[in-house]
Amino acid sequence: MKNFLDFSHFGYQVRRRELQEQKLKDFRPDSKAEAGISYQGSYMECGLSDAAYMRLLVQLLLAELVVLGISIAVGCVTKTGMEGCFYLLLPYAGILVTSALSVWLVIRMMLGGTALRSYVYSSTAGRLPAVTLIGILCAAAGGIGLLYAMNRGTYTGTGMGKYLFIAAVVLGFAGHLFVFIRRRAAKWTQA
Repeated sequence: MKNFLDFSHFGYQVRRRELQEQKLKDFRPDSKAEAGISYQGSYMECGLSDAAYMRLLVQLLLAELVVLGISIAVGCVTKTGMEGCFYLLLPYAGILVTSALSVWLVIRMMLGGTALRSYVYSSTAGRLPAVTLIGILCAAAGGIGLLYAMNRGTYTGTGMGKYLFIAAVVLGFAGHLFVFIRRRAAKWTQA
């Protein structure tokens, strides 16, 4: 009998193994290197200078940190009006997760510099557009859900919680949209 938690039949393990083997092919033994091995694969270079690249990444990071901060604040405050409303909870969770993931991706891009290894590029700058687009869609869904709940009279948010949730939806949309548009300033080329 097959193990219930064995997902190898879905191809996930095979694809993961192929990606790991592809990444390892770019590392070769090197006696001059500190660890005895060095990266010999391809790089993706940003068309901006180091200072302009860091300024861009700081802007992206600050925008996502604002969204993440307001999302965490909404989760800590009571009476936000999300109790029992899946059409408010799910978009909120999407905004929270995508902003946290975007912060992580931008920090990894900062640590890599203007020339990223190809596998680092594909897992950071390559994923940032999709993550921020999902965040934009979640914020839009949250706004629509909020309007729906207010129109039906089922929205129970009061006081500071209500305004924090509205701010999370608006800032989530604006912050993710800013990152989605502004990230295009870094024009990447294969080195």
